[in-house]
Amino acid sequence: MVGCKSYEYATVSPEQTQPQPEECHTVYVPAARASVTMDRDSYTARVAFSTTKDSLVIWSIQLVPGMELFRVEATPNEVLVFDKTTMTCVPLSYTELSTYVSPAITFDDLQAIATGEILPLGRTKTLRSYTGLGKTVIMELEYPQIRCNVPVNMNRLSPLRFESKTLETLME
Repeated sequence: MVGCKSYEYATVSPEQTQPQPEECHTVYVPAARASVTMDRDSYTARVAFSTTKDSLVIWSIQLVPGMELFRVEATPNEVLVFDKTTMTCVPLSYTELSTYVSPAITFDDLQAIATGEILPLGRTKTLRSYTGLGKTVIMELEYPQIRCNVPVNMNRLSPLRFESKTLETLME
C-alpha cells in the first residue's frame, strides 16, 4: 500500500526578505547601532549609512543623535576619514589601508557593511573583527531599518577645510 502525504508550502512576501543588492541603486540606513571594542575599551555610537551603489559610501558616526563627530567617505579609489572634533582628515588608498588593517578592506566590504548585505538572512545584527595598529577591533552592528532606492544625501565634505593627518596620528 502506498502512503499519501500532503505538504503545506509557506509563502514569503517580498517585505519579509532582504532586498537583493542588485535591486538597490541607493541605500539609506538612518540609525544603525555600532558597538566597537578595541582591546579593553568599548564605544557605542549611532551610524547613518548612505550609499550610491558602486560609487560612494558615507558613514556618519554620531555619539549624540544629529551631531556628526566622524565621517568616512569611500569611493572605489580612496577612503577619506574625517574627525570633526579636531578638524582633521586622513586620505587613504585601499593599498595604504590594507597596511594598517587585517584582513584587508575593499570598497566592496565597506559597501556591504553600509547596505546591510553582510547580514545573515532574517537577522538584524552582525559582527566584524579586524586587527590594526596593534589593536583588535570587534564591531557589532545592528540595523533597525534599511531603506532601498530612496533619495539619499550624498554631499561630500571638502578635505581642504580639514588638516591632513596620518591614520596613526588620528588614532592617538
